[in-house]
Amino acid sequence: MYYLTESKTKVENKWYTSYGIGFEDKIINDITTDKEKAENFIALLNHLNVSPLHMEDAVLDFIE
Repeated sequence: MYYLTESKTKVENKWYTSYGIGFEDKIINDITTDKEKAENFIALLNHLNVSPLHMEDAVLDFIE
């Protein structure tokens, strides 16, 4: 199953929290700063049983 990741990044002396997705040991961080949007995306991936082979393509579609 896909899961939510959280990371903190400092840009120009300002910290922000970003969210990404993981599946087993594969992680893509920093795809959005909107936690609810990331959670909904992960729920959709899990509901549709999206293969982790398509994880990067799904993220690219999500951020466009």
